[in-house]
Amino acid sequence: NKCSLYYAKEIKPPLRVVAVNDSAFRKEANTGLAMRGTVIIVNTINAETPGGKHHVIEYYARTQKQIRCSTLGTEQCAMIDGVNMCIVIAAAYHEVLVRPLTADTMIYLISGFAILEIPVEGVTDA
Repeated sequence: NKCSLYYAKEIKPPLRVVAVNDSAFRKEANTGLAMRGTVIIVNTINAETPGGKHHVIEYYARTQKQIRCSTLGTEQCAMIDGVNMCIVIAAAYHEVLVRPLTADTMIYLISGFAILEIPVEGVTDA
C-alpha cells in the first residue's frame, strides 16, 4: 500500500493552528516513564469537514519534564506544552496576515487575556 502526504502550494485564510498531542505513561518497578509527542499544523477552517488543507509546522517526541503518575496527567502536560507552542506560532501568523501586535498585546496573549483572530486548537485522545 502506498501512503502519501500532499502539501498544497498555498493555504489561504481563514486559518487555525492545531496541536495534535499524544502521550503515554508506563509504571516500572521503581520509576515511571512518561513520554509525549506533538504535531503542530496550520490548517484551513472548513465548515464541511473537520480536516482541510494543512501544513506541518513542528513535531517532536520527548520525555516529560514533570513527574506524573498517570496517563491523564501526561496527556494534560502534553496538551499544555503543545498549545503554548501553538500560541506563539499563531501570533507569528497573526502579525504576517492580519496586523502587527504590540508588546502589551503579546503580554496579554501569553497570560491568557487576549484573543487572536487566528484560533488555536488542541487535540488529544485522553
